[in-house]
Amino acid sequence: MAEDPSGKTHLFAMSNYQGSYALLVNNTLLKEAGLTTDDLATYDSFEATLKKLKKDTNGDGIVDRWGWTWSGSGSQNPWTSMELAIYAFGGRLIKNLHMNSNVPEPVIIDSPETVKALTWMTNVYKNGLVPQSVPTDTYELSMEQFMTGQVATLQEGPWSLSSEKEAFAKKGWELASAALPKGPAGSASFISFGDFGIFNTAQRRGTVDACLTWLKFFTGEEGERIWCQMLGRIPNRPEIQKEPFWTDDVAFKGFIAASATADREQPIWMTGLNRTINDEVVPMFQGMLLGKISPEDTSKQLQDILVKGLTSFGVKLPTK
Repeated sequence: MAEDPSGKTHLFAMSNYQGSYALLVNNTLLKEAGLTTDDLATYDSFEATLKKLKKDTNGDGIVDRWGWTWSGSGSQNPWTSMELAIYAFGGRLIKNLHMNSNVPEPVIIDSPETVKALTWMTNVYKNGLVPQSVPTDTYELSMEQFMTGQVATLQEGPWSLSSEKEAFAKKGWELASAALPKGPAGSASFISFGDFGIFNTAQRRGTVDACLTWLKFFTGEEGERIWCQMLGRIPNRPEIQKEPFWTDDVAFKGFIAASATADREQPIWMTGLNRTINDEVVPMFQGMLLGKISPEDTSKQLQDILVKGLTSFGVKLPTK
């Protein structure tokens, strides 16, 4: 926080990296199965890959390795996983791109395309291609399964690539990434930005000029490059993304590809929606996987939950 001579207070904040949802990939496990990240490109090839990666590694008759997982419980899960699949199959939360929607629009998520996406997710679970603990697995547990080699891929953002690469290297594994599979409507992803806030009582300490000088450097090309290299993050500037540090590392490949067409996860007028609907989406999703609710009814319930959630914090939705 900086105060100028007039007594006004200013908050400086900036985006210091960006990231889109993609697949984290244990490339070592893929290679052992005779596969590459190209085999993850479409929902059809992805499903075939999951069948090949399903394995009983110790010969006790119990499957203990899978190709993929997602979390069915916990904070803000599994809504994002559902939404990404729905968009890949051609369903939509609203008609327009989220980043271009500045005023409330009708919610249109209940659709045949949404049903197809939810049916795919249900079948993957029902056919044993993901751990059967998925309905109650949290994000933390899913990440642990990936980091210990129980699953070969995981839908994730590039938030901790440096530490993940380091942990993989200690096990002799290679970490890679791939864009999420393409469905009938392409590969969906959502982009987000990490922000960095500066709080400085600049006037009182006489550091206004120094603070602004540092801000200019940090938001400039060199500052962004140094910061992202240091933490293993993906820079915002496309020209920096094309430098060898990022292009020569397979861990960045899928995330950079995903960011090229990624939308905002939600339009600005839906801010806070995840927290509002989570308590209802989680049991609904669990019921769908366990066969208690059909994908068709899940699609209808999802529409009702979203409309109710948005209405609860004052969003006035237009009719279709």
